[in-house]
Amino acid sequence: LVVMNAAALKSNLQSLKKGGIVIANIAGFDKKNLRLAKYDEGVNPLTDGTLDGYKIHEVDVTKITRETLKESGLGTKIVDRSKNMFVLGDKEGQKRWDLYTSYKEQMFSKTHTSFSPWIIIKTNNKKEARLESIRYVLSKFEYDRKGQSNTTILPDPNVVQRYHRMINQID
Repeated sequence: LVVMNAAALKSNLQSLKKGGIVIANIAGFDKKNLRLAKYDEGVNPLTDGTLDGYKIHEVDVTKITRETLKESGLGTKIVDRSKNMFVLGDKEGQKRWDLYTSYKEQMFSKTHTSFSPWIIIKTNNKKEARLESIRYVLSKFEYDRKGQSNTTILPDPNVVQRYHRMINQID
């Protein structure tokens, strides 16, 4: 369920099964929007336990849309109306991401061998990814003074993993 404001959540939450996903535009849960949705003073469904049992993703869709379109020349009113299309585009992107992931997993499973394995670097930190990649490569070769430095050349097994160890958690 994608909700742009408190009123949308209030009127649509009953149609979502427990355990379902709620993507909430946090800009739509300010005091004004909560009042317009007729929530009691000081009550916010994002924080009061109303959404316990659901998977919640709080995103400032308004801010992201405004930032993305700031140089478009469009007025604020038009830009703010664009946020619905932004979210719809994100839904389409998710469908395509799932298809991409499926093809990627097929490629890994069909081309992974013990002689030429796929190595997964599981981090969002560029510096860590580079260092762990270098450690992995250095750990695979023999060279003069290997192991004599003051730093480890063994890669972190939580970051550097062979494909077969990652099969259920690839993304």
